[in-house]
Amino acid sequence: MTRLTILAAIAALAFSLTNAAPVRAAEDPVPGTYALPTGNQVFELRRWARHKEPLDHRTGPGPHYYDFVNEGPLGKVAHGPFPNSRPLYSCGRVYKYYSSNTAEDRFTSTDPGCEGFAADNPHFIGYISTVHVAGTAPLFRCFDDGGRMQNHFDTLDTNCEGKRTIGILGFVIL
Repeated sequence: MTRLTILAAIAALAFSLTNAAPVRAAEDPVPGTYALPTGNQVFELRRWARHKEPLDHRTGPGPHYYDFVNEGPLGKVAHGPFPNSRPLYSCGRVYKYYSSNTAEDRFTSTDPGCEGFAADNPHFIGYISTVHVAGTAPLFRCFDDGGRMQNHFDTLDTNCEGKRTIGILGFVIL
């Protein structure tokens, strides 16, 4: 394998890991497509879970978060702002787990101040649409208070997978 072939393979792998895809310019929309400003790119959001107690979820692009397993895609968001968009942030809060232990519950928010809780690392996720247009779907923020565990998670399921619905964060690009 030549050096050029190896470099090309590394570049292709790096691009595929970012899930970046250029989109059409806003001044050149095609009916039925989602138009973003020129140069803006979208990437895939994924739901990640820690399957050991205490259970926890987080939303982000990855490609990996320590101790978390990729549960699959949630749709796409943009790297930069666009009309009718707002940023998404990754946040965390600590709660009492059992009598003497604490646990972290990560959650997604549109509030840069994390609703009074701590900013997760990385804090900024991306930009999500505030309006429902063709080619988008609502991203729901949900809550599972399974007794001693408290777990926020995001889903495309309108029923929050049978758990409590907190609200709609925005609309992801499908």
